[in-house]
Amino acid sequence: MAISELTEKDLVEAANIYFLTANTQVPSANISADEALGQLHANFFFKKYNVFISKDIQTGRANGILIFQKKGMETPPGIRPNRERIGMELFGMGRMERMGTEGMEKNEIEKEQIETSNTKKDGTEKEEIEKERTKTSGQAELDIFFIGTYPQGIGVGRQLLKTLGDYAIDHSVRSINTSVSTADPRALSFYSLCGFQTVTEIPLPGFSGFAKQEISISPDQLSRL
Repeated sequence: MAISELTEKDLVEAANIYFLTANTQVPSANISADEALGQLHANFFFKKYNVFISKDIQTGRANGILIFQKKGMETPPGIRPNRERIGMELFGMGRMERMGTEGMEKNEIEKEQIETSNTKKDGTEKEEIEKERTKTSGQAELDIFFIGTYPQGIGVGRQLLKTLGDYAIDHSVRSINTSVSTADPRALSFYSLCGFQTVTEIPLPGFSGFAKQEISISPDQLSRL
């Protein structure tokens, strides 16, 4: 298979595979073909999200798509499907549309504050937090927004992730992250077999017994798939 970044000439084909895989993997998605094309078309010109598309070498047809974003970039007016409407918690997608860039940064700061407070309760707490933020600044992360393949089970998803690992190494990325629901065992198994590790697990309101797992992997590990 051949994997490349999305170009204008491949917009329609990429939208078709996006539309097909979204509605196949999550029947409740209800994304129309026009919506899929509109999202990718807008994003292509704003270039805020990155899109990889894979094609079968023999047929030349698209058989997979991967959409991701470098953490810290502004949320574009392009790809913004309603997470609840298309059931993204069951999709195994990234965090950016739910939280937004500002929300993610706030969440990371709150995590640092909690971790620091467990080990340091005196007046230097604020100073320690600032030191930690400075130490990790400039170390970019990637959030996977969507990965879809059709047909499934022939290794397209693994190759897309491997390509993402190579991209992340070339762009000095520290980690690659996404989230997946425990209600989606297929997605959990896929990411686990690819080497992703659980960072946190948060109960899903309204889904008794299920939780959302924040998972992560290093670019080096992903590039060795």
